[in-house]
Amino acid sequence: MHGFYTGLEKIFDQIAREVDEGIDRQDGGWHKALLEQMSVENVGIRPAVISEQVYQYLDDYLKFRHVVRSHYTHRLDPERIDERMKAFPNCYALVVQELENFCQFLASAE
Repeated sequence: MHGFYTGLEKIFDQIAREVDEGIDRQDGGWHKALLEQMSVENVGIRPAVISEQVYQYLDDYLKFRHVVRSHYTHRLDPERIDERMKAFPNCYALVVQELENFCQFLASAE
C-alpha cells in the first residue's frame, strides 16, 4: 500500500509540474495539497485527474504512508490494514480507469 501510494504521488507530482503550475512545497502539508489538487478541475487547463471517490480511497492510503514513513508502526491497526487491503482491488481498478481517462484527455489536447 505504501509503494502503491508513493508511485501515484510521483505521477501526480509530474502532472502538477508539467500540466498545472506546480505545487508549493514550502508547506509541510504539500502531500495532502497535491492529492487535493488532483481531485479538482484546473479550469481551462485540465479536468480533475481523480474523482471524489478515488480521492477518499487515496487519502486513507496517504495517511497509512505517513504512519509507515514516520516510523509510527506501533500505531498500525491490523483491522484498519485489513480494511485497506480489502478496498485495494476496487481502488486500484478505479485509479487505473481514471488515469487512462486522463491520458486520453492529454492525447486529445495535443
